[in-house]
This record gives sequence, structure tokens and C-alpha cells, in this order.
Amino acid sequence: MKVLLVATRDVDDPQTGRKLVLRTIMRSCTALGHQVDIAVIGSPGLGSSGIPIPGPGVVQVGANLVRHFLLGRKSLNECLYWSRPAQQRIADLVVSGRYDVVVADMIRTAQFCARLRVPWILDLDDLLSDRYAALAAAGRGHNLLGYFSQRLPAPLRRLAAWAAHRLLRVEARRIASQEVHYGMRADAVTLVSSIEAAQLARRLGRVVHDTAMGIDIADAARIDHAGRHTHAVAFVGGLDYQLNLDAVTHYLEHIAPELERSGCAIALHVVGNAPVALRPRDPFGRTVYLGYVDDLVSTLGRYAVFVAPIVAEGGIKTKVLEAMANGLAVIATEQAVAGLGITPGTECIVTQTPGEFARAIQRLTNDADACHRLGTAARGFVRLNFSHPVLQRKWQVLLKHASANFQECAASKVSAVDAKPIR
Repeated sequence: MKVLLVATRDVDDPQTGRKLVLRTIMRSCTALGHQVDIAVIGSPGLGSSGIPIPGPGVVQVGANLVRHFLLGRKSLNECLYWSRPAQQRIADLVVSGRYDVVVADMIRTAQFCARLRVPWILDLDDLLSDRYAALAAAGRGHNLLGYFSQRLPAPLRRLAAWAAHRLLRVEARRIASQEVHYGMRADAVTLVSSIEAAQLARRLGRVVHDTAMGIDIADAARIDHAGRHTHAVAFVGGLDYQLNLDAVTHYLEHIAPELERSGCAIALHVVGNAPVALRPRDPFGRTVYLGYVDDLVSTLGRYAVFVAPIVAEGGIKTKVLEAMANGLAVIATEQAVAGLGITPGTECIVTQTPGEFARAIQRLTNDADACHRLGTAARGFVRLNFSHPVLQRKWQVLLKHASANFQECAASKVSAVDAKPIR
């Protein structure tokens, strides 16, 4: 079988949670014996094997907003990537490459796949409509433009972010409508979170799969528990992504003061891009920004405790799974582990208040045995639920489901034509 993945980003480094999902799709399908290609709308990275698809310029995006967004035909996310040349290029590519299945990367690429005459899978990642609605309710709309903001001239980014914030509520409603529209047209639908898959299944009245990212499991023999930091905890996430910035800000404003009041001098080490202008105020001076690292596994191996003070809901937090897979004891908010199916207190510590979070840090940084127990249970949990063999089996089921639905739909159309009376 030949599989074409239509995406709006390349899968090369630097790694993000969504890129890890895309890599999982490619790795799973390849392991099943299928040929997998990725078509990238825009410009693939230098040295990439992705097939380039021409993306719209700023003028075309402006026209899209007038013709499609203002008239209620498309969401803003779709308008940022829509062009007829791109649609035609993808259609020609499917025919000339004789692809058997197409996978659409989120709602923004569904518009290119819905009219193809092959089975297609809509991989939504998360329920973007719910995430945007939550951001709107909290008054946060900075990340609405996503990757497209980097393609705008620097002077226009702030203005674009302001306009995007004003459009956030409208965009949440528009995407909710499109999730249902394309969810009903796709031959199969999947999200990373089992909870969100169940939510969408109720809205659509059809089966929705959950296929998260595949996680590499650390070799237990190489985990040096004795050599890990005892006076620092780790967090992974670039501050140029709003949800990570919110998490670090929450830690410094609410959790760090609790630690100081108890006399617990614990440093926070942040792994990921952290421009100085974005760094939250640190009244205690205990935050160290390590920047982007090439070897995340080795970096995580230096710590015994990982913190996930995430305050936004939706999707699955890759950083939490990677920390667990590397045997770290994880302390998390409820939002950070939603959709994972963990048992609180067994695979990680789940807290409800900053005080609980701070007390868990203090307890674990002084109890190496407890860290070891949690880390070992966490590794076993990830291996059982999110390892590459598990995701490979899920994609095998998903591909079969899409092909079967496509054939059933085609057969029903033929039957409908045959049933028409001859006049």
C-alpha cells in the first residue's frame, strides 16, 4: 500500500509534539510494510525528503479571508493554507503516484483531501475548537496563527496576533463546524486523546479512533538514578509556544512561592527555546534556561523529577510521556495528564493546587526510593500504552477501517445508481 501524508509542516528537527505524531504515522505505516511519503504545503526544510506543495502568499491569504472566512465557508486555519494550485497539485500527485490512502494533517489540510477519489483519514490531533474556545474564555488568543505567524514580516506579527485574538471566538465556532463537516466526510477519523476521540464520536455519531504519538522507551539498564539532580526539577517546552509560557509562568507565580515559604530551595531547569524577552519574572532567581538541546534523552537523564504545571486542557502532552518513558518521577496538574489514562499516585503524582504541587516536589526531591518507584511504574505504563508497537497496531486497524468504509460507500453509490428507475 502507498500512503500519502498531507501536512503543513515538515517532520525534521526541531521536534514538537505534533511533529512527533506525524513521525509516528510514517514510522507505523512503514513498519507495516507500506510506502509512506509526506507532502508539505509550503517549503520543506533543507535536506528534507518531503514533496513540496505551493502554499498561498500573503495576497492569496488576504483574498481567502474575504472570499471564504468572511462568508463563512472556511475557518481562518484553512484560509492560511488554501490555494487552488495546491489543491490541484495534491490531486495530481495522488493520481500520478497511485496512492492508496491519504492522511490529512489536521483540519487545515482536510480541504485538500475531501474530494480525492481514494480513502482518506482525518487526523485532527486534538479538538482545536475546544482548545480555542477555552483560550477565548481565558482571554488568550496569541497562538491562533500558529506556524503561519513566522511567515509574516516581523512588524506585522504583533498586529496579526491582536487581530487573531479578536477572531478567536468566531474561529472556535467555525472550526467546530468544520470538524463535524469533515469528520462525517472522511473515511476514518482519529485524535491523539481517547477522551477527545470519545467526545467527537458522540458529536458525529460514528467511530473515532485514538492514535497518539509513539514514544521511545529508555533502557532501564542505562538509567542512573543515583547520578540525577536532587536540587533541580526539569520542564520541557519552548516559551515561544503560549501554552508552555503559561505553564512556566504558573510555576513561578504560584508554585515557586510555596516552595520558598517551606524553605525548599529547588531550581527549575527549562529545556527549550527561551527568548529573554519572553521569560517570566523570577522573583527568587532559581530558574535556569538550558535552551534547545539536540539530545533530549540524555538531558532528561540528569533529573529525577519532572514537573508539568500545565494549565491548558486538550490533546496529549508529549513532554509528560517522554519524561515518564525516561524513568523520571512526574508531578503534574490534572490538565497535564488528561487523556492519558494514568492512575494518580502510581505512575505519577497528580495535584490540584499549587500547594499540593510544591509539597510533592519537596517530598520527591528528598526521597530517591519514591522517585525510583514512580519512574519504574511510569516507564511500564508508557511501554504498555504508547510504545511504537502499540501505535503500529492502532494504525493497522485505522488503515483497514478507512479502506473498508471507502469501499462500502462506493458500493452504496453504485447500488443507488442501479436502483434508479429507467425513464
